[in-house]
Amino acid sequence: MRTILMLLVSVFSLTIFGCDGNAVFNEKVDSFENNRWQKDKSLDFSVDIEKTGVYSFDIFFSHIYDYQFAKVPLILELKYPDGHIEKDNVTIEIKDSDGKETGDCSGDYCDLWHVIQPPKALQPGHYEVKIVNDFGASYLPNILSVGLKVSAKK
Repeated sequence: MRTILMLLVSVFSLTIFGCDGNAVFNEKVDSFENNRWQKDKSLDFSVDIEKTGVYSFDIFFSHIYDYQFAKVPLILELKYPDGHIEKDNVTIEIKDSDGKETGDCSGDYCDLWHVIQPPKALQPGHYEVKIVNDFGASYLPNILSVGLKVSAKK
């Protein structure tokens, strides 16, 4: 069952990630042992920007249906080519104020996109993005996949 679920999540994610013609980067991590995102395991992404422009940063978050938490706290670190680091606290809203899932749920899993950076002007170069689990326990449970998409705005 787990293999089938992971296959469905992968196919769905690939479909979603492949549909954005403006994406200059999209990658996901689905190697969470026992569906647990350990607090000490950051997700690190290397993004190469080729053209000066305005870019948006979005996170893909896939979790088990009927998630026990309404919000997931994260820390986003963006390292610029010159070494400057911007740090930002991000909260992913898993459920709305009525307790309804905010993601697209199918069967036992839910997927959602969350803007983690407002669009910003970037110069060409190599950027590093680190997403840190800022949950108050040693791990965040019931995580299937987390991804980052960077898209050029027109």
